[in-house]
Amino acid sequence: MYTSNAKAKLGLCHGSIGWITDYMADGTPIVRFPHTPLPHDVAVKSMGVRDAGATWIEVECPAVEFEARVHSSPGMVAVRKQVPFVLGWAITVHRSQSLTLSEAVLDLAHAFEAGIDHAALSRVSNKANLEYDNDDDVDPSKRPRR
Repeated sequence: MYTSNAKAKLGLCHGSIGWITDYMADGTPIVRFPHTPLPHDVAVKSMGVRDAGATWIEVECPAVEFEARVHSSPGMVAVRKQVPFVLGWAITVHRSQSLTLSEAVLDLAHAFEAGIDHAALSRVSNKANLEYDNDDDVDPSKRPRR
């Protein structure tokens, strides 16, 4: 899962889901993002776009520098480089609230409030890429509180 908004012009934002397809000679990963067509005003080989199909793009995703104050040493700043990804096989509804997900498989069998279902559903930008993975059809408002 992509964790940056640096490529928002390409339709990629924090929460976009993709996978690494290759690496450049310098170690920069090339990532394919399905369900993300190339914007009409962007050409392949510009803005880090390596390749594109009708419904996907492959993009260079170089490491990003992060800075953080070192609390034990006033005035000192630590800097690190990290590729902007996290493993995204499962997250909670609460964790997803700041994300825009390109696709999701939802298991709402244990949703504890009626509104939590809506919070999960509203994170997915294209409802065609939304799946349900449970057989529980009980109305969340009738579930016992935990």
